[in-house]
Amino acid sequence: MTTAGTVTAGVATEETLTEGTLTDTTASTSASPRVSPEKAEFAFIVASYNGARYLSRCARSIREKVGEGRYVLVVMDDASTDADVGEALERLRRREDTVVRVNPRNQGFSRNMNGGISLVLQGFPQVKYLVLLNQDTQLLTDITADALRALGERGGICGPRLLNADGSVQNSFYEFPTPGKRLAQLAGLRRAGNLARRLLSAGLVKAPLPPFARTYLKNFLPPGDVLEVPWLCGACLVVSREVFTDVGLLDEGFQMYGEDMDLCRRAGAAGWRILHFPEGRVVHHGNVDHLRLSRQSLSTYHASMERFYEKHFTGWRRRLLLLLNRAEEWKILARQGRR
Repeated sequence: MTTAGTVTAGVATEETLTEGTLTDTTASTSASPRVSPEKAEFAFIVASYNGARYLSRCARSIREKVGEGRYVLVVMDDASTDADVGEALERLRRREDTVVRVNPRNQGFSRNMNGGISLVLQGFPQVKYLVLLNQDTQLLTDITADALRALGERGGICGPRLLNADGSVQNSFYEFPTPGKRLAQLAGLRRAGNLARRLLSAGLVKAPLPPFARTYLKNFLPPGDVLEVPWLCGACLVVSREVFTDVGLLDEGFQMYGEDMDLCRRAGAAGWRILHFPEGRVVHHGNVDHLRLSRQSLSTYHASMERFYEKHFTGWRRRLLLLLNRAEEWKILARQGRR
């Protein structure tokens, strides 16, 4: 990987990053950042690829919701091809609180994001929290204030409530996959989700539910206390600097999809708490269910799930999860072929 410092697949610490002047061999701009807000506790790292309208809206929402001087914005563009992206990046580059990096070749989401993480760990020692953002997100609240309240003792990663553009609630967190959960999804129980949510809102969900169903339904409860959850959707993650030092960066074997689940799994195994703060709200414009992905994206999704199972499971559970993963991919492809 050619980013600031040396990063291997998900294993990097601040000790592996060269001290001193930033060097970024993939960058098309100056390697030394112009911004150095002394009081900036937060660094927002936005992974950019085409979609200039989304990127501009994301950056504007950060400026509007977070106090000036409290953050650094790092935009990592992964060799966008749209002409209007260049214009958006140039506008951002002129801001004193923003660093822009442009990869000469597309590197994939995880490697691109790791470049931004490495840049912050090396170049901004005052930053305590790194906010990993998709470019198609839009802050509705000052999530930095919410995150500071949420991250107490051993709080390592936290995330806000994610919303659709119409204000409806998205899944912000999940249970880790299990053979039982994957069997239920393959059997079509996913379709029962909307009915279950209506029953929950009416106070009619009384029967015992499996853990994955209970966790799913908690996404749709009214905002309340901070929740400890298994793993968070990576559209918006607030990660303590110490977590990356402890467990490493994103695993670049997950080109896209699954890197958020893997990071939360490794952090949780190391004793860090994974937390959801529902008072914080972020619109995630590009939320797409994997059942509606293109064939290429679907293949990438299932390859990422396969990597997760190979990495975190053993024995019969691993074999069964791999089999169910392949069966789901075949089922979806067959359904798409009938359209």
